Amino acid sequence: MTKTSRWLAFAGAMIFASVAQANWIEKSDVNAMLVLEASAEFSPEGVANQGLDKFDGEIMDLNPDVFQRSQDSDRALLKDMQKRLAKEQHPKIRQDLEILIQALEDGLESGEVNRSHLLPYY
Repeated sequence: MTKTSRWLAFAGAMIFASVAQANWIEKSDVNAMLVLEASAEFSPEGVANQGLDKFDGEIMDLNPDVFQRSQDSDRALLKDMQKRLAKEQHPKIRQDLEILIQALEDGLESGEVNRSHLLPYY
């Protein structure tokens, strides 16, 4: 194998690796976007502050039972993420799903604690 052909083989492997990396990142981004969109359903300003301008024109949901509806939505999303984790084989996507699951669990628990010990203020 000549020096040029080795270099071309290396370059090809690097291109393949970067395409494979982009594929897992795109799939992981889809999972993260589901969580962000669920959050935006009740508090779009918070998601817009994170740089997702498609939620800039939306306003906070203050309709009746917003806390319970938000918690129910997060519980359903948590189950969906757990199902996705059970099916996922890619270690990096699995890691990202585990992070999203932990964030949802923490958010549910924090919501319950805040609801029990703080007065709502909007």
